[in-house]
Amino acid sequence: MAIDTGIWSKQQFGVAIQVETAVGTKTSNAMLRINNDDIVWLNQPLIQEIGVKSGGSRVHDKKDIYVSDYGSRCSVQVPMILESDTALYTILHENVMGATTGSAPAAVALVYNYTSAEMAVGTAASGNLYTLTLQLISPEAGEAIWLVGAVCTHLDVSLAADADGGRRHATATFETLFRPLDGAAIVAPTTFGTTYRYLRDLTTKKQVGGVDVIMNKLEYSIDNPLSTAGMTSDGFPEVMTRGMNEGAVATGTIGIKYDANTASFWQLRRAGTTVAVELSNHTTWASSSFGLLCNQAAITSEITPTATDSGAFIDLGVEFLADVTSTKNVLDIVP
Repeated sequence: MAIDTGIWSKQQFGVAIQVETAVGTKTSNAMLRINNDDIVWLNQPLIQEIGVKSGGSRVHDKKDIYVSDYGSRCSVQVPMILESDTALYTILHENVMGATTGSAPAAVALVYNYTSAEMAVGTAASGNLYTLTLQLISPEAGEAIWLVGAVCTHLDVSLAADADGGRRHATATFETLFRPLDGAAIVAPTTFGTTYRYLRDLTTKKQVGGVDVIMNKLEYSIDNPLSTAGMTSDGFPEVMTRGMNEGAVATGTIGIKYDANTASFWQLRRAGTTVAVELSNHTTWASSSFGLLCNQAAITSEITPTATDSGAFIDLGVEFLADVTSTKNVLDIVP
């Protein structure tokens, strides 16, 4: 067999996504291409045993190999530029936060009384709270990989003044316990959007702990683990749920200027005093079209000013918390 002289570029690979209409059932309609900037591929730990068996020789033989991918937790980590003019930002935030978009404002909330949507394999699903199909696009014919029954278990979003002009970037981690479908033909996805969010869009209201701050960075992460139970005759999980054990967790880092408004934050941390965080493109939260709100965030980092070209700044680490008694959410995001 002759060598293959073709050389593929990373631009010729890709990832596309769409919500499923039945839990764990592949969908290929109107796949939405993600604006990822590197090759994204499958991470699939296999059950692989190569051990000497009874009655064999004193060396390993090929008959001793046992390999299985049933029950294997496949994952894909997708770095991307997260635009604002397609359904992608809504799919990601609603899926990882387990809630549909509200109104006044159109925010997705990690609610104080969060309970995962019930997901039984094969049952009808609607909206972004259930499972997703991912297509890993290969430039080689017949080598696309399809992941079904996937959910977004982790989402990192960042906007930084010194990175890409403050443009919003994200990294999403998807997981599934369904076996990948291989060798399938590529289904041409719709293109990604061209309208973006920037740190400079959060200019109207920037308050932490009730005081105005000057920011050079905003990062937030949402972690919502996937748990499964049972096994169907196909080797798939029977039921799936989210937020078990440690529960769904949201954290953030806010780069803020060290000044008269922020110098006392170390005292708030020492006292265990929570701080409200409201970053928005409108003075009134209900009218925001882009922003982040938490009424009670715990300061989790040391309050250490660091010298930058723009002066002394603090990377304020926080964990966003619920107030169940007062029915206040962990986090509200207008993406």
